[in-house]
Amino acid sequence: MRQAAPVLELASARADALRDELNPITISRVAIGCVYIDRLASCREALDRVIEDGRAGGAVGLGISAMVSNSVDNWHTGRWVEADRLAAEGIALCERYNYPRYSYILRYFRCLVAAAGGEVEDTLATVDAMTRWSTPRGAGITVQFAHHVRALVHAGSGDHERAYQEATAISPAGTLAPFRPHALWVLIDVVEAALHSGRTAEARAHVAAMRRERIDRLSSRLALVSAGCAAMVADDDEATAFYQQALAVPEAEHWPFDRARIQLAYGEHLRRVRRPAAARPYLREALEAFERLGARPWARRAVAGLRAGGTTASSAEPVMAVLGAQELEIARLAASGLTNRQIGERLNMSHRTVGAYLYRLFPKLGVTTRAALRDRLDELMPRDQGPDSPAETVT
Repeated sequence: MRQAAPVLELASARADALRDELNPITISRVAIGCVYIDRLASCREALDRVIEDGRAGGAVGLGISAMVSNSVDNWHTGRWVEADRLAAEGIALCERYNYPRYSYILRYFRCLVAAAGGEVEDTLATVDAMTRWSTPRGAGITVQFAHHVRALVHAGSGDHERAYQEATAISPAGTLAPFRPHALWVLIDVVEAALHSGRTAEARAHVAAMRRERIDRLSSRLALVSAGCAAMVADDDEATAFYQQALAVPEAEHWPFDRARIQLAYGEHLRRVRRPAAARPYLREALEAFERLGARPWARRAVAGLRAGGTTASSAEPVMAVLGAQELEIARLAASGLTNRQIGERLNMSHRTVGAYLYRLFPKLGVTTRAALRDRLDELMPRDQGPDSPAETVT
């Protein structure tokens, strides 16, 4: 990890220069170099050009590779509906042009979104298939992807022992193993699972490894995660300073799932040290982020934290319990006044598919019209209530 620091300035410059780059091979290679240092945002415009060329029958393989890179950025920056849609499109191209390895890599991103949304059975079946395909072919990175997805599934379901085993299969607690850059994507998973399974020493060793490798210098995401994990393992009288440091990282909001997980941990810490009023805004902001993402298990955990602190949580819990991320996005767009065709253009699906989604989700929410849908979402998912609003009365 330390060897990456000296080339960060060069990598950023090369990524910025892609705006004028026409060679798809150069674009693809620079983007791949930006994956684990979180510089893909600067590559997106160029990657989109490569994707369009692949869609048109040009450099299909490079187009699929560009879809993988954009899927990475979609996952980390919370564009999960887009991540799922783009990965599905890429899988179809892989099957058409016989790119099985890319097909399994793209399935990984669909599985991440599904796992974070609490979809367990089908997700585990898919990653088991990934492992069966990857292991005999020596595709080690795909096996690591499967461990990541399983860790997320088990973390969401509260099985911290299994989450720990899966996350540390990528890199053991207390180490950031050489040639395992994917360890940078499961830092919170290792630390949280270690703490919740009674492995405080292992959690602290993992934070020490982050400090030793100075991963906070690599990107704002890793600065956020490094400080947040340090807060999780700190003594009660030191934790607040670390949490505040994490949430003050510039561009922290660019990484909504990581940030919300740290806000959730902070709120739970404040509640644990008997500061429920101070915990409330962090738990509520985390809840709102999880709702937007469609991260239902974490949304339920935030709701539980609010209730345990004596607050009646006016939240989207009923919505999150019955709607998936795609359904929720379509419901919001429909409630905003967009037509089925306009929604389809925005989400790259047919207006008939949008209509089918709405046909299924209306009865789930107990409504029959778009006006009623808007009112129902406003009722269940208020956005403008402050911490002392009437909906948050202490019981």
